[in-house]
Amino acid sequence: QIHVQPDESAGSRRIDLTGSPDQLVSAFALALGRAYAGQVDTATVLIPANQVGSVVGKGGENLKRVRERFHVHLSLERESVFDPIKKTEERSLTLQGSAVQMAQALRCILWSGSSVTPGQLSSQSPLLAAGPWGPLKHVQLPSEDLDEVQVHFSVPEHLVGAIIGREGAQVKQTSVSSGCRVLMSSRDCRERCVVIVGSYGQCRDAQSMVHDQLVVASKALGGEVNEVMITYLVRREAVGAVIGKQGAILRTLREKWKVSIQLTRNEVEGHRPCTISGAFAEVLQAEDEIHDLVQHAVESRTGVAKAARSGNDISSVTKVLVPAESAGIVIGRQGCGLKQIREACCVHLEMLQQAQTPELQDDRVVIIQGTLAARQAAVALLLQCISRNDHCCLKLLAPSSQVGKLIGKHGSTLKTFRERWGVHVQVVRTEVLGHRLISASGQLEVVSMAAPAIIMLAETAELPSPAVQDHTM
Repeated sequence: QIHVQPDESAGSRRIDLTGSPDQLVSAFALALGRAYAGQVDTATVLIPANQVGSVVGKGGENLKRVRERFHVHLSLERESVFDPIKKTEERSLTLQGSAVQMAQALRCILWSGSSVTPGQLSSQSPLLAAGPWGPLKHVQLPSEDLDEVQVHFSVPEHLVGAIIGREGAQVKQTSVSSGCRVLMSSRDCRERCVVIVGSYGQCRDAQSMVHDQLVVASKALGGEVNEVMITYLVRREAVGAVIGKQGAILRTLREKWKVSIQLTRNEVEGHRPCTISGAFAEVLQAEDEIHDLVQHAVESRTGVAKAARSGNDISSVTKVLVPAESAGIVIGRQGCGLKQIREACCVHLEMLQQAQTPELQDDRVVIIQGTLAARQAAVALLLQCISRNDHCCLKLLAPSSQVGKLIGKHGSTLKTFRERWGVHVQVVRTEVLGHRLISASGQLEVVSMAAPAIIMLAETAELPSPAVQDHTM
């Protein structure tokens, strides 16, 4: 919807736009193109003052992500301005870059603030405004089948036909090949998307097929698909497990896979939409871990458990050594420290008594059980507890057969850790409690960044490693 405000006294006219994020961005780019014939490099977004936080993100992380991804300059005014027509306080966010970069950045900003009503957009003259969009459609209530999931794969309007095919032939073939229900959302939705319902394995296959179709169709038009946006519907009872305490797990997933993850506050048919944006391979990896977190939480609540699952087995264990002198800090008063980590990361966690590990005089063993993402988040919290003067040492115990991949050929992986993160990683030759000791030392920040990769590599090696000498890089 478009509304031009009849204020001719000012040097500019204001245009109010209402629609989906994609519709708003398209209209934004079109208006700038027609008004300035593409010769414009600045636009201003006016955001309701009470909703700035959702758009900016904690510590400005949302805006930082937009700057880095789209190479635009963003500047948020500190002072609010009053809109006499809407009678609201607003903050001014200025974007600088090419028209294409600003449109891409605007789309990301709108989605990052998906829990708020988008504010007003302006580009000197004319002024533009964005309004709220409708709720997510084509969402079903959670199935009694705990294996069933719902995923929405966003599709650009100009590529919808390629996904549907002539008389629906393509989308039907996708459904048959993947074994799950696949349909294209109706035209009155906030944006077009492929709705996929079935077991997670089936949905994953369907997403890969849709992505391949998008790549082929886009290439035929002279374009390419650099990023995708997929919405995974998180069951109500599993939301806490996905978020983690103060967003710890979501933050870990974002940093690990370099994707944007936004979990909306509004519930739809017993679900909370979780939107993941980025390169397709990384989006799918992040979705895998989110699905594992959801399944783990649901199974824990219902008492249902599987002997095994593809991907990250819920029975997987990470063993961490913490200095004996720091054990009290980790445990906390009456065990509150351990309890906080359990609740924040949705893991089973226990610290063994010193008498249970007499071989270790200076360390205590902490056993963490849960999904890979949950264990990685728990380790990050442990590192914060044991760090001193912003320096820490991560110690992990891993089966001897699984350290070869971590070392790499001629120590290549250890060298990568040093060069990429500045982390000193060592694999000790002597076994401890039937395991190899892996240590990583350095500044807390860099060790915390490297820890998820170390944990993953330490447990995913497929072949036993050859005899290992002490390796230090």
